Amino acid sequence: MPHYHNFVKSDLIWYLLGKLIIGFTYRVMNKQCTKCGRLKSKQNKHICPTSTWNKGLKGLQIGWNKGKKSKDSTRKKISNTRKKLIKEGKIPSTKGKNNGMFGKTPWNKGKKMDFVSPKKDTKIPKNIRLKISGSNHYNWKGGKGSINNRIRKCYEYRQWTQDIFKRDDYVCQECDIRGGKLEAHHIKPFSVLIKEYKIKTLQEAIDCFELWDFDNGQTLCKKCHKKTSTYLKNNI
Repeated sequence: MPHYHNFVKSDLIWYLLGKLIIGFTYRVMNKQCTKCGRLKSKQNKHICPTSTWNKGLKGLQIGWNKGKKSKDSTRKKISNTRKKLIKEGKIPSTKGKNNGMFGKTPWNKGKKMDFVSPKKDTKIPKNIRLKISGSNHYNWKGGKGSINNRIRKCYEYRQWTQDIFKRDDYVCQECDIRGGKLEAHHIKPFSVLIKEYKIKTLQEAIDCFELWDFDNGQTLCKKCHKKTSTYLKNNI
């Protein structure tokens, strides 16, 4: 009986050794990647998925595939695979009513651009800039919002907002909840004051006393501020 056990052990050892030798030979002969286990090409080129192409490099790097175009055969394979998946219902089709732009008119339909889009790192000539800026821009709305934005971004407005918050102890004056997303609300609307005092410049707004009057401001949370009748209305 002991003799049988020794025979089994020795046979198992030789079996494992043979497997290791065969495996090592297979890797060497077929140039198998030690990290991912994939076989390398005949040219010994291999991009291992376990490591990135830009690993260890700092700053902006040029992509390994920049300027390279995929082969027509590769494009055809991708196209055929996509069609197959659409037929099987695994991915949605983007044709007809399934397309997001179906029935919609593009914003630039019928509009002719009188200049060529500039290349990267080139400055737009002044005569072209004048054609597409200010009142010449397709999205021009008569200068509304320009003075409004300048006032709301100035130091005096931010200081007035903080002073209103401190006075009210950061508590919403409608729901009595402290903290959260707070906003300073003009009791007499901001837009009315701009029109009433005919404010056209930032300096005129700074000199207007009623615009920065503490009694005309109150702390509101965003939810309560949205309920006010003047919220986002009549903005300059």
